[in-house]
Amino acid sequence: MPQKPFVMRVHFYTAQGTGDHTLGSGAHHIEYMGSPTKGELLVDPMASERTTLESAAIHAQYAGEREGSLGYFGNMADRPQAAQQSILQAQGPVWRVIASVGEEDALKMGGALVTKAGWDQAMQPVVAKMITELSLDPQKVQWIAAVHRHQHHEANPHVHLLLWEQGEPSRKTGEWTKKELQAIKREAVSHLYQPERAQLGQAKTT
Repeated sequence: MPQKPFVMRVHFYTAQGTGDHTLGSGAHHIEYMGSPTKGELLVDPMASERTTLESAAIHAQYAGEREGSLGYFGNMADRPQAAQQSILQAQGPVWRVIASVGEEDALKMGGALVTKAGWDQAMQPVVAKMITELSLDPQKVQWIAAVHRHQHHEANPHVHLLLWEQGEPSRKTGEWTKKELQAIKREAVSHLYQPERAQLGQAKTT
């Protein structure tokens, strides 16, 4: 059994956002996700109120460059600056997802979730579930993510993920329904904790 509960937090940015809710905040987050000098955004109690595209851009950059970041992955991983520009031009919502597992749990499951490759493999089907559950166009979806580990304020391995549609959006509603959140969270738990289930299954057969 996991020693710490799985945590998933979801936030969104829109072109209509004001104050801390702009697309620019999200776009800048790409840089922030990796900057070793900008820890204040993640611990800022007002962070959950930022829904502008500018906030999304901030988060996108933050994810890959912050101290403890293991680097970007996703279909925009090789183009973080292009991802920022795409976010700033987004016509629909930009979603920010932060998911975390316990460090002890990650190590007990073989250590994949303390690596970028492990999170990348686990999150690919979760992103596919997001696309299906939110009725997005897979041909338009762009996303970028980064894994963080050993933060001074949070030792648990966790992923920062930004996802949006380029061009005319299939969905204009930013907030997820309870049903959507539960379905996507179940998908994440299924893949992130798959090694633990495999270990339990092996133990039962020996």
